[in-house]
Amino acid sequence: MTFDPIAGITHTAAERLADRPDLQDQVESTARLAWAVFTEMRDNALEPTRDDVYERLESDLPVDRVVINAVADALFNS
Repeated sequence: MTFDPIAGITHTAAERLADRPDLQDQVESTARLAWAVFTEMRDNALEPTRDDVYERLESDLPVDRVVINAVADALFNS
């Protein structure tokens, strides 16, 4: 069995936003983009930080900052 990082990020972020059902539909797409940003930076020999990913997501996505925060936290703390 292989680990699916997007599923892990999505699950963790969704748990953190359990009290915000209005935002749940934004979690998976944000997690997908967060993983893409993270791997792109890593593949370009950069060492992405939570703040790097957060800033890219914030500038690229029209989603609530609470979702971006939960996803960025899940990416770096899961």
